[in-house]
Amino acid sequence: HHFIFFYHTLILFRRCLILLSDNSSDPVIQHPKKVNIITLSDINQSEILYYGLDGDNTGQALEELFVNSTSEDKFKKISESIVKAINEISKFIRSNPKNSVIFAAGDDLLFKGYMDEDMLKNIQKMYESTTSGLTCSIGYGRSFQEVYLALKLAKTQPGKNSIIGIKIT
Repeated sequence: HHFIFFYHTLILFRRCLILLSDNSSDPVIQHPKKVNIITLSDINQSEILYYGLDGDNTGQALEELFVNSTSEDKFKKISESIVKAINEISKFIRSNPKNSVIFAAGDDLLFKGYMDEDMLKNIQKMYESTTSGLTCSIGYGRSFQEVYLALKLAKTQPGKNSIIGIKIT
């Protein structure tokens, strides 16, 4: 089981590094030399970061409903709870005028600003309590490429429900 997890993580890293090392002439694209896991204590509190949030196992929860449910109401309930969670989290993020939501759809959020570890854990708790037990993972970094890779890494953690930041140098 651990070997399969490790293999999938290596494949994920390879895909992300190929994506990130695109030889495009776009100066925004970063050419990574090294991927470092960072913590929010490594970040200056005045620095603005990008954060990505994605619901964990939402597809699996829906698959279980398709297989086991005969009620439309259960589908509506899960959908409404995810929408409510994303809306409440978006409102929480925007409560600080320095923060903004860039993208919110389905069980996904992309936002920027400054969040400390407690705020991110609070966001996870908000998601879990509003969706009756579903969890979410959060990735963060200084660029879209970093937040993308960080979120992918967070979702590969056993049990998911993770928070991971990365820095590409």
